[in-house]
Amino acid sequence: RRPDAYERMVDRVLASPHYGERWGRHWLDQARYADSHGYTNDNARTMWPYRDWVIAAFNRDLPFDEFTVEQLAGDLLENPTLDQRVATGFHRNTLINSEGGTKADQFRDEQVKDRTDTTGLVWMGLTVGCAKCHTHKFDPISQREYYELYSFFDSTADANSVRPQLQVPSALETERIAALEREIADLQKRIDDDDSRDRQQAWEKELLAKAAAATAREGDPDAGWTVLPLSGKSLHGSKLTLLDDNSLLVAGPGGQVDEYHAIAPDPPKVVRSVRLQVLTDDSLPKIGPGRAGNGNFVLSEFWFRTGDGQELRFNVAGAEHSQPKYEVTKAIDGKDDTGWAINGAPEGSLNRNRTAWFVLPKPLEVADGDSLTFKLQFHQKGYGIGRFRISVSDEEWQDQPDVTALAVLAKLPEADRSDDQKQKLRTAFMQQDPVLGPLQKSLARSRKELDDVRRAIPTTMVMQELDKPRQTHVQVRGEFLRIADPVQPGVPAVLPPLATEDERADRLELARWLTSPDHPLTSRVRVNRIWMRLFGQGLVETENDFGTQGTLPTHPELFEWLADEFQRLGWSQKRLVRRIVTSETYRQSSVERPDLATIDPRNLLLARQNRVRVEAEIVRDVALEVSGRRSTKIGGPSVHPPQEAGVYAFTQRKKSWRTSTGDDRFRRGLYTFFYRSAPYPMLETFDVPKFNTVCTSRDRSNTPIQSLTMSNATAMVELAGHFGERITSAADGDAERLEFAFRTCFARPPSPGEQTILTDYLQQSRDRFDDESKAWMAVARLLMNVDEFLVRE
Repeated sequence: RRPDAYERMVDRVLASPHYGERWGRHWLDQARYADSHGYTNDNARTMWPYRDWVIAAFNRDLPFDEFTVEQLAGDLLENPTLDQRVATGFHRNTLINSEGGTKADQFRDEQVKDRTDTTGLVWMGLTVGCAKCHTHKFDPISQREYYELYSFFDSTADANSVRPQLQVPSALETERIAALEREIADLQKRIDDDDSRDRQQAWEKELLAKAAAATAREGDPDAGWTVLPLSGKSLHGSKLTLLDDNSLLVAGPGGQVDEYHAIAPDPPKVVRSVRLQVLTDDSLPKIGPGRAGNGNFVLSEFWFRTGDGQELRFNVAGAEHSQPKYEVTKAIDGKDDTGWAINGAPEGSLNRNRTAWFVLPKPLEVADGDSLTFKLQFHQKGYGIGRFRISVSDEEWQDQPDVTALAVLAKLPEADRSDDQKQKLRTAFMQQDPVLGPLQKSLARSRKELDDVRRAIPTTMVMQELDKPRQTHVQVRGEFLRIADPVQPGVPAVLPPLATEDERADRLELARWLTSPDHPLTSRVRVNRIWMRLFGQGLVETENDFGTQGTLPTHPELFEWLADEFQRLGWSQKRLVRRIVTSETYRQSSVERPDLATIDPRNLLLARQNRVRVEAEIVRDVALEVSGRRSTKIGGPSVHPPQEAGVYAFTQRKKSWRTSTGDDRFRRGLYTFFYRSAPYPMLETFDVPKFNTVCTSRDRSNTPIQSLTMSNATAMVELAGHFGERITSAADGDAERLEFAFRTCFARPPSPGEQTILTDYLQQSRDRFDDESKAWMAVARLLMNVDEFLVRE
């Protein structure tokens, strides 16, 4: 009741940590944010650290000029922080085509064009993309100037083989890593300082004695392992044939790089470890097991994915033998120029069967009907594997050295042992030594925990410049294979000149140019979109076209004043929002006025507020709120709220949707996992775009399916049940409960007529269900399906 009650409420909302979620959602539309790559495969990606950066940036009111610079060029700032590099994810939200046989240069060109078009639309409200094939038909933007803008983004490292990833640890993860590193250094020093030479020599003599007395190894070598029947293919012309022992034999041209896909159609339900056996065969050079002239191979990378596109990477690898400098761990290090090979065998000839083991950080639960695709990459020409077999286990494989194999090493004179052989003997000795054994176990535990912590750190894609810039050319009719004149980074001549101190301008100078005081568009475009969010439409109705085909502002003096005020306020978006929402214009009623029906039927003159249906994500958020179940957690990985079973059976590629539990089941719609090819159905029903391209303003439709969704969707029925429980616990009498429910949904008491309708409906529901909780759930469903529930009045 205080005179400044409204202003205090506004300040409270602006200070809320959920403010960043609300306004961040608008910006994520422009960033075309999604949790998958797009195209047919539409594999999952990790980009939520960028989404969380956006939320935090709005919450701390990062000035829009800095907000712009960090997203377009945070990596080019002097000594950029982790946050500033994460911010560059804005332009890593482009689609990525991971299908086999695609042309990397074609899709890189499409990504660069998307970044160019998006920058022009988001910051300048210009359809610069119209000039990629020819000079713009309406605006003063030539085709050459388009490719000058294109050139700013043409020298980033984002080809299929090089996608810069950045680990984003939390404060707790950073602290734990530091503690473990100190612990490991202390344990290693204690081990290094121990004089154990005599003890090891005695152990080696004992080892030789044990090996001499050992009999043939007993037991089934496949015990605990499931050998997978596979179908195989090569991306580069080799032929993979399944043999009777479930191994795949490779034939065909072998002088190139290659990538094998080994597909297991019906794997076990739990996978923790994978065994890769490379096998000899008479058809291979020197009987293999590799395809090189000497029978060797270099396995550059080994990993697998599930049928729904989830990529599984290993964190532990071991092998009975690795060639020096080609350790098996290099097959899981994410680098193309390293790998596992088997020359330098202690037995002499390298041409023998070898086994390697790989372990996942945590067990994989395989969904019913799912398949696994194992990927073996060979980036060294002619060094593919010739025959292999894959097995899986639900147990965590651990390296247990074989006595016979160790004895072979112990027989070698110490001076003839390789570093790898010395390390194998040293490790085996330390495991049983009474002094070093406990220290080694503690060291192994600490290292494993450190590795687990580091691997659990989420990654996000970021922008990164190439060491040597690419030369950009004008493309004839926009075809990337038909190039014409070379161009350098530049801006349209109709706009203020770009200030640059270097011969070649970069993204950082472009970002600063966009928010320079004399730039005529950026401030106006941003102000107009903020106004649009608050009023339902902008002062310039064509918010995505400030060119000659756009509409003029309805209130030009107000528009100019707001654009100047935005900069006077230090580009503060919160202060601008406060300035607008505390105005008399914003605070008007949205009730229809008959006297305006003829004068201003579209309310362009703002004689009242506008009724606006909330966006797709907010539809369920409102239901979460009234149900009392909305989780207040901010940030983190995307979640999977309930949805109807079998939805993805109708998509081009079946997806996995493991419904979240606990608080994650009730997170805001902002955090719902978003597949570009098949968005969460409820979001799609309420007009969410697929984010294949930039979206500056969403469409709003009104369809019967929306009403059916509100009444019958699994997620909404569940929340109606919780709302019904909340209603019954709020008061004792029916009248009081109904008023509570109505106020909760609509922020006003029911009229007498509405109270009567609700009372009658409650009684009908009681007669129908004979169950008090179901009757109140029915009332909740009714209220949640009223137009006023989803419309900002």
